[in-house]
Amino acid sequence: MYKAAKYLPVGDKALLVEFGNSISLDVNRKVHALDHALAQLQPRGVLECVPTYRSLLVYYDPLKTSYEKLVFRLRDVEARLHEFEVSIHRRVVEVPTIYGGDFGSDLKYVAESHNLSENEVVRFHSDREYTVYMIGF
Repeated sequence: MYKAAKYLPVGDKALLVEFGNSISLDVNRKVHALDHALAQLQPRGVLECVPTYRSLLVYYDPLKTSYEKLVFRLRDVEARLHEFEVSIHRRVVEVPTIYGGDFGSDLKYVAESHNLSENEVVRFHSDREYTVYMIGF
């Protein structure tokens, strides 16, 4: 995670607020906190926000605010993000999975490539929870 977010222009009507260069829960929480804060504050000229793993794309109306003014405003909000922290709603979804055979013909290859048994590959894959940061584009 970066010490402070990076602000990058995206064309003439959007800017990207990037919180880090890796995917992590901490970075993703900052993205959602800023998204939540902007939804509450509704800064002048902001049209839409699109959260991703590690950044927030902010579309704005250049007739109502400038890139520089918006960055100044967003830096102020970023400094106060702790006021807007949101809890990420967790729910566990069980995904039925079939290993090997016609449905997983690569199981043997994966096991051999890593010097594991097929059962060990299945155990490594299925003995943990995975975080879904987003679905779709």
